[in-house]
Order: sequence, then C-alpha cells, then structure tokens
Amino acid sequence: MLRRVSHHGAVCFALLVSVAASLLLARPAAAQITDFSAEIKGQQQLPVGCPDGAQLCGDAIIERFGAAQYRFFLISIQLTGDPCRNYMATARFTLADGSTLTLAEAGVGCGTGKTFFKGNGYGNPRRASGSWEVQDATGQFAGMTGIGDLTRHFAGAHLSSTYTGALDA
Repeated sequence: MLRRVSHHGAVCFALLVSVAASLLLARPAAAQITDFSAEIKGQQQLPVGCPDGAQLCGDAIIERFGAAQYRFFLISIQLTGDPCRNYMATARFTLADGSTLTLAEAGVGCGTGKTFFKGNGYGNPRRASGSWEVQDATGQFAGMTGIGDLTRHFAGAHLSSTYTGALDA
C-alpha cells in the first residue's frame, strides 16, 4: 500500500537528506599548514664545543611551541670560493617535554673578505643562509612535515639564527 506524502513532508525529507549529506561530506582537512618560526640565540662554544657533539647550540623560541634547546650538527662543508662554503647539516629543536623536531639543512656560509676559517678563535663575523626540510618529528611535532628557509649570523662568540617556513600536521 502506497501512501501519498504531502508537499510539506517531501520538503522536510529533502531538507533532512541535504543536511545529513553535508555533515557526512564536511570532514576535517587531512593536512593543516602551520607557519613555523624559530629564533635562536647562543654562544659559540670554542674550543670545547656543545653538548651531544653539536657544533652550535643555543636557546630557541618556537612560535606556538615555546622554549626549546637548539643543536646544529655539521655533516659536510665544501669550498665554493673564498670567503664562502657550502654546507649540509642537521638542526634539532628539543622542547622541555622531550618532543623533537629534526631538520635536514643545506646552505652557504660566508665570512668577510677571506676570513671564513681564519684562526680558531672568536671575532670573525660570518653569516649563512639556506633551506631546511623536516627529517624527523616526535612528541608535539609527531607526524609533521615541512620546508623552509634560515638565516644565521655570527658576531664574535654570539650566534643568532632564524628559521621560517611551513609545517604540515
């Protein structure tokens, strides 16, 4: 036995189906892009070096994550012409809870004149710029991928670096 549906009932049914379909199709995006910004301040630790065998270390502030320890591990360095060198390195940020963000980094470091490696002491200003890509991420950073740019400045024993880019969560 077929029952006749009123016009009002058909409109309500169509509206209900439409709302249900929109709720089913409205899923969260698979990836969330987050602007990444980290500022590092530190002191070159010559001749002893930094903890964990790092060549550079310091304190970082990561936007939206807070304070972190920073470690820079040089993998290779090649002459490009005085006073510059190409380099590859790993940079690691560690939050107080143990979460880590490890970046594969490549760039160019330059001194002034022909002073990039002059002497083993402090005093020679240098700068570097390059790019990075997430290599590993744990804890609060787990599952994140991303790329970005960096700049680094040395003045005497003082180090400052800035990392910017985007993380996909």
